[in-house]
Amino acid sequence: MTTRIIYYNQRGEGVGIYQNKPIYIPFSILNEEIEFEIVEEKEKYYIGKLKKLISPSINRNYNLPKNYEFIGGYELIHMNKEAEKEYKIYNLINTFKKIANIDLKIEDINYFQGEKELRYRNKITLFDGGLKKKKSNEIYYLDDFLLTNIKPQSTKKGKIIIRDLETRIEGHKKENLYTFDSLEDLRFKVSIGSFYQVNKEVCLYVYNKIKELIPKNKDILDLYSGIGTIAAFISNKSQSVTAVEINDSSFKDFIYNIELNNLKNITPVKQDVYKFLKNTQNNFFDVFVVDPDRTGLKKEVVKEISRLLPEKIIYLSCNIATQANDINLLKENYNIEYIEIVNMFPKTFHIENLILLNKK
Repeated sequence: MTTRIIYYNQRGEGVGIYQNKPIYIPFSILNEEIEFEIVEEKEKYYIGKLKKLISPSINRNYNLPKNYEFIGGYELIHMNKEAEKEYKIYNLINTFKKIANIDLKIEDINYFQGEKELRYRNKITLFDGGLKKKKSNEIYYLDDFLLTNIKPQSTKKGKIIIRDLETRIEGHKKENLYTFDSLEDLRFKVSIGSFYQVNKEVCLYVYNKIKELIPKNKDILDLYSGIGTIAAFISNKSQSVTAVEINDSSFKDFIYNIELNNLKNITPVKQDVYKFLKNTQNNFFDVFVVDPDRTGLKKEVVKEISRLLPEKIIYLSCNIATQANDINLLKENYNIEYIEIVNMFPKTFHIENLILLNKK
């Protein structure tokens, strides 16, 4: 059985047509003609497996690691930079059209690709000393995982985090373990249970871009502030930065990092973002900077932001579906002024996206 790949789904899988239904085929590339076998039939689609390339893409990577089909994080390992960029822009456009009914144009989407396609992760999570097989509890024990220099092995049981920055730490999320890292002239304490971007090169780029997008001498509200990396980066361009974070580990690091870097104009607030906004009656802030987790802002937070109506919103997201949903709720009052995919997670289907919204 053969098909031609005519589009992508949200997980980076190529999609062809077989018997009038879509067939999702991992590790295929747009416009390739392929031979496949059916793995599973659903009511509205098939799941297939690539058997043979009939007309391969010129943007295909053939240097594939052992067990690449089964390990999470290798979804785009078969693509070179050009194919990966094409997929991520394609997915962004389709997602915003489908969820937010916003027509993004290719020429308006900026795209940043760092030097590193591999060996960029400073953190991995292991389960009983190995990596979990996709959609399974089966464990793979590898000598090497190409996305990091960290050896993907541990003698510790359970869910183990390994983070390698100035020093290496390894343990459970609740353990009192920490290391440090420097971003330009700033230095940060990073506890094992705190959020910290996994790709330092792209992290530096996007934080400087956020700083560039913020007008000078304004009062900034930084929501989901983590250990204070963005707040610290923008503090010397801002009149003031009020930063809100609820996670206990991250907030403790944040307090430490304010003192460590002698940052005088940052006010840290340990509170749920929705509760903070709900209790803010008069909007003192010119710009909101938001960097939520994969679940996005959610309706209740968007409602409060729409009530307070800052002049600008800078929205960094690791999940374009929830970002599109939030912007769909904000678009009555805001226009997209700037948009850029920053490739924080090369060789994976995950997309980190930066958007600047201006009040209409």
